[in-house]
Amino acid sequence: MGEFWGATKEQKTAVISRSMVIRGEGTCDGDVDMRGEIIGNIRIQGTIRVGGCIHGDLSAQDVYLDAAQMEGKVESRSNVRVGQDSVVIGDISAESIVNAGAIKGDIVVNSGATIDKYAIVLGNICSETLQISNGARMEGMCQLRGSKDRLREVFGDVDTKKKPKKRKSDVDEDGKTL
Repeated sequence: MGEFWGATKEQKTAVISRSMVIRGEGTCDGDVDMRGEIIGNIRIQGTIRVGGCIHGDLSAQDVYLDAAQMEGKVESRSNVRVGQDSVVIGDISAESIVNAGAIKGDIVVNSGATIDKYAIVLGNICSETLQISNGARMEGMCQLRGSKDRLREVFGDVDTKKKPKKRKSDVDEDGKTL
C-alpha cells in the first residue's frame, strides 16, 4: 500500500477513504487510517485507526476504533481503544483495552481493562485488572487473572464447586456445627 502524503519512507500509512469499499483479505506492513468499508479479514503490522466499517476479523499492533462499526474478531498485540460512538460485535483479545463504546462479545486482555461511563458490554471480561466507571452498562462475568493465587493465600482452597471443609473452630465440643 502507498505512503501517506507528507510521510517519510519510514512512516508508511495506508489511507482508505470514506468512499472506498474493499472486498477480500488485506494486509499492510505499516499503519492504516481506515474511513471506508472492508468486507473481509485484515492484518496490519502497525496501528489501525478505524472510523468506518469492517465486516471480518482484524489483527493489528494497536487498534483505535472511533465512530467505527466492527463485526468480527479483534486481535491486538498491544492496545485496543473503542470510542464512544463505536460498536463491536465480536470477541476482543489484546494487551489492554479502554472501552467507551458498545461491545457484544468476550474481552480477554493480559493486563488492564477500563470500561468508561458511556460503555456497554454484553459479554465476559477476563483481565489482570478491571476498572468499571459509574454509568457503564455491563452484562456478563468478570474474571481477574492471578486472583486465584491471592484468594488461595487468603482463604485456602478456592474451588467454588467444592464445599469448604469444616474447621475445628466451626464445630463445638459435641461436634455440632456453629
